[in-house]
Amino acid sequence: MGGPGGMGGPGGGRPDGGNLPEGFGGFPGGFEPGGNIQNEDLDDITRNETTTGLNLSGTYETAEEYIAALNANGEWVSYDPETNSAVITSVEDFVKAFKPVSKNLGAFDQLDGGQGENTLFGYADGSGAHFDAILAGILSDLGSSYAGSFAEDLRRTDSAGYTAQQSLNMYTPLYYLLESSEGCGSSTVARHWRIRSGIAQSNTALTTELNLALALENDARVDSVDFESVWAQKHVEAERSGISSGNFIAWVNACMGS
Repeated sequence: MGGPGGMGGPGGGRPDGGNLPEGFGGFPGGFEPGGNIQNEDLDDITRNETTTGLNLSGTYETAEEYIAALNANGEWVSYDPETNSAVITSVEDFVKAFKPVSKNLGAFDQLDGGQGENTLFGYADGSGAHFDAILAGILSDLGSSYAGSFAEDLRRTDSAGYTAQQSLNMYTPLYYLLESSEGCGSSTVARHWRIRSGIAQSNTALTTELNLALALENDARVDSVDFESVWAQKHVEAERSGISSGNFIAWVNACMGS
């Protein structure tokens, strides 16, 4: 079974375990506060605009009010009251409003080796190690002072004899799924996959989960791909309803035919 997803609090609506309200409730998404925070009260609605995104809270009496609040930093969604449906009109403005970059350059392979991923792909000595060969090449071309430490880490091997690139490959599903990859055909791919992510999470791009889902859907070895990007959720165990553990167990049972 395959089942990548975000880490965090319990699923089943909001990350705090509550259920999303019926209709157009407050949008708990947005991002961790950062930079200069400006608070503006619109009736009983509080809008928190930060350098890292837009937080909305409160209850909206009509769909039009909710859509207007969502479009506060640029119009990216339109609402048709006759059909009670919404359409995204600009992915670019959506990203600017709710998914702006939340990490510095070298997001996962931080220049000083201090990111969690640096430890993940390290050498079990308690220190972070660099693993991004593409970034290493760029730093080398620029004559950066960081280039030496990147090159040194990429040459090292761990206690099992693996380089950082080999460890990265083993951690990357697309390495085993894409026909253009050396790893394609070298592993047994799970037949069933369930993928859930919060659409408002800013740790990675919108395309991260989509690329994985599309690669799986186009792989003849895979029987089913259950993919959902959940509205109003961030980097958590995102579910549209119910509890994440119960939903996962029910999905496993369905895949097993029980």
